[in-house]
Amino acid sequence: MKIKMMKKILWLVLLGFTSVVNAGVLDDGKLTSGEFGYFVRVYNNDKLTVQGGGANRIEMYDYSCLDVLQTSLPLDTSGQKGVWTIGLNDDSMLSVSGGAVDEVDFYGDSTALLTGGQIYFIASYQTVETDPHITLVCQKGWSFFEINGIVEGIDGKWLDGTDFHIEFINKNEDGCAFVYENMNIIPEPATFALFSLGGLLIKRRTSKM
Repeated sequence: MKIKMMKKILWLVLLGFTSVVNAGVLDDGKLTSGEFGYFVRVYNNDKLTVQGGGANRIEMYDYSCLDVLQTSLPLDTSGQKGVWTIGLNDDSMLSVSGGAVDEVDFYGDSTALLTGGQIYFIASYQTVETDPHITLVCQKGWSFFEINGIVEGIDGKWLDGTDFHIEFINKNEDGCAFVYENMNIIPEPATFALFSLGGLLIKRRTSKM
């Protein structure tokens, strides 16, 4: 009985701490230098921009948008820098152009545009009926790599010339596609493609609201 009570108290304390962190972070919709959110949730059509800050976990719901431009660095085992996990649910949208992100998890009909930064793992719990949910823009010469005959990741260079190495966490169960099947790769030249993609994402988002 005492153990259950202690667990309940601990949960309430953590919940209260999370609420305080979220309230402070989302007052201006930004995680800037010196700010670190331990468990940040974003709902509805709200937008969160990470520009110099970091987070342990960011969960996106509904039609919310997350824009990762820059994070605190480096991403290390202390868990106090960078963004460790991003969970994309429902019809939420993600854009990553800089900073360091350890893992991005895709659920529902969430989408992402990846153009830069350090992303170490991608996990997809989605089916692909028509268009892939993950779009990656990079230079020519990118390649998937395999382990035991299964595509387990992608190597290449972003448009600014920096290297990326992303490993896939495949959840090929209950109709979920392999991560590589859920990716649309746009190699350079990509300027026109980016403008076109932006229009498509906006059109897709508007049509679902």
